[in-house]
Amino acid sequence: FLIIFLIIKDCFRTAIQVRNEDYLLWNKLGATLANSSRSEEAIEPYQRALALKPSYRRAQINLGIALLNLNKLPDAATLFADIISSMQGSGNTARSVDGVWSKLQAVFIGMDRFDLLEFCQTKNLDAIKYHLKLR
Repeated sequence: FLIIFLIIKDCFRTAIQVRNEDYLLWNKLGATLANSSRSEEAIEPYQRALALKPSYRRAQINLGIALLNLNKLPDAATLFADIISSMQGSGNTARSVDGVWSKLQAVFIGMDRFDLLEFCQTKNLDAIKYHLKLR
């Protein structure tokens, strides 16, 4: 498995040298790293993808998952709350928004903030932002 990972990682790095402004390649490199238990290394490629296309939802969610995996829970909570906020009323399917809500619930469980789980169940983003001191 390690050899396959190294080959895939090298392929993405080579492709990025040719197409450095391709946000999809940066996200795929991040996903390859994260899926190989290298979440710390995945942060930079996700951030690069988002620098190129800030609205790229998949990279936003992937970055949040990497932060969750690294136990950077306040950062993950803020990011997931921001993602939900940007998804509401913008034509996203309920299923895709629900997926982000479930990730936010996982963050709150990791933070031992069980008091915030009810707000996830009722999808009360304003209450969550208030308790996280986000405005």
